[in-house]
Amino acid sequence: DDMPLGAYAFNITGDFWLSSRIFTVAEYRAPEFQVTVTADQPELLRGQAANVTVEAAYLFGGAAAGLPVDWNIFESEDVPEFDSAPGYVFGDQAQFIYESDPFGFNAQPETGLGGESGETDAAGRLVVPLPAGLLDEVDAGSRNVRVEATIGGLGEFPVTGRTTVVFH
Repeated sequence: DDMPLGAYAFNITGDFWLSSRIFTVAEYRAPEFQVTVTADQPELLRGQAANVTVEAAYLFGGAAAGLPVDWNIFESEDVPEFDSAPGYVFGDQAQFIYESDPFGFNAQPETGLGGESGETDAAGRLVVPLPAGLLDEVDAGSRNVRVEATIGGLGEFPVTGRTTVVFH
């Protein structure tokens, strides 16, 4: 509670390595609305089309209609993890991962697949299509497709939501 606001760095050192993460301590401000991003199906086969629904609702109730939405689509290799065996991953990662990684240092690199802008309808929704050919130019294998939507328009406090669909 008494920590001064501002930017800080968190450094971790070992015998042969140094890692760092920068974070910001800011004053909490309650959002005016909530953003949920939901896929029709959590997993599909490559070549299948899907829709992702972005929904904005005021926290006091009611749809947040007519708000600007910016969305982006990213893809990365799908590397399954199991709760019963933390730190164990599949795939040719060419990395030495001996423990779970709570800071995301070994996160899979993502590639942007595009993005657009739109506006929420009268029900506070916007549908983002994931076309059947979305992954045609992407490496073979199972891929995570992350859709991230940011909604603004109320003051200067945008709110972001995201979801991931796995394409096998």
